[in-house]
Amino acid sequence: MDYTVRVEVEVTADSPEEAAKYALDDLRDKTIGPVTMEVTCEHGKKTVSVGDPDGDEPEVIYLTSATGEETGYGKIELNDAAYAKVAFEQGPGCVLPYIVEIDGIAHVLGNLEVAHKDVFWGEDGGDFQSEDETRAYCQAACDYIRTRLTSGMQLLSLDEGMPGRIIVRVAIELDGLSDSEATSKALRQAFGEMAELPDVVPAT
Repeated sequence: MDYTVRVEVEVTADSPEEAAKYALDDLRDKTIGPVTMEVTCEHGKKTVSVGDPDGDEPEVIYLTSATGEETGYGKIELNDAAYAKVAFEQGPGCVLPYIVEIDGIAHVLGNLEVAHKDVFWGEDGGDFQSEDETRAYCQAACDYIRTRLTSGMQLLSLDEGMPGRIIVRVAIELDGLSDSEATSKALRQAFGEMAELPDVVPAT
C-alpha cells in the first residue's frame, strides 16, 4: 500500500536552504520526539506520532515480513538457522512473529494487532471499539505482559503507525532461542492469555 507522509518542522535559519537542512537534521535526531505526522493513503487520512520523547526507544528494523520473506533492510544477514527459529504466521494465538534488528542484534518480534474503528476497514469495522477504547485495552495488556517478561524479553511501546490498529509488541533476542518451538513457547510466556485477544484483559 502506498502512503503519503507530511510533517511540519519549525526551525530558525537564515535561508530556505539552511532551513531545509536544519529540518532534515532534526528528523534524523532520535533524541527529538515524538514527531507528529499526517499519513494519507487510499483509505483515508490519519495523524500519528512516532519517536520516543526520552530518546530511549530503540529503532526496530524489520528483517522479514510476517510470512518470513526478506525485506532487504538492516545490516544483519540471516542464515537458515535463524529462519528455522521462527514459525511464521503460526502464532501463538493472534500474535504475528517477525525477525527484526534492534541495536544491531537480531530479535524475534511478536506483534499483537488490535483493530479499532477506522475508515480503513470500511463497513467491516463497525463492530470494533473506538480508538481510545482500544488504546486503553492495549495499555492494560502491556501492564499484564510486563509482569510475565523474563530475561532477554523487551516490551516495546505501542505501535500506532498503521491505520485502523494498535500493535502490542514484545521483542526477544534470537540467540537465546534454540528452535521454533522454543520461540513459540517464549512468545506464549510473554503474551499469556492476551495472545488470544480476549474481550477482557486478564488480571495481573
